Amino acid sequence: MNNLTLEEQALLDSFEQEEWISHPHFEDRKKELQEYASNTLQLRKIFEITLSKNEWAIFERLAVKAGTSSATFMNSVLHQFIENHPQVEN
Repeated sequence: MNNLTLEEQALLDSFEQEEWISHPHFEDRKKELQEYASNTLQLRKIFEITLSKNEWAIFERLAVKAGTSSATFMNSVLHQFIENHPQVEN
C-alpha cells in the first residue's frame, strides 16, 4: 500500500523514470553551502539568563500577546534593544 500524497507520488515517478539529473558542480556547491552553514552557526552565541518566576510569567504573557514563542520573543527584544541603543556602534 502506498501512503504517498499525489505530489510525492509524482516526484517518485519522475525519479524512477530517470528524469532527474545531477547538478554538474554538485559537490562543489554542497561544500560551499556547508561552509556557509558552519560559519553562520559559529557567529551565534548561547547565553543563560536568570529571571524570577514573576518576571518569567510576565515575559511569557508578552510573548503570547505578540503571537510568538518565548525564545523568539526574547531574541526580538534583545535585537530591538541593541539596534535602538544610542551608545552601541556596529
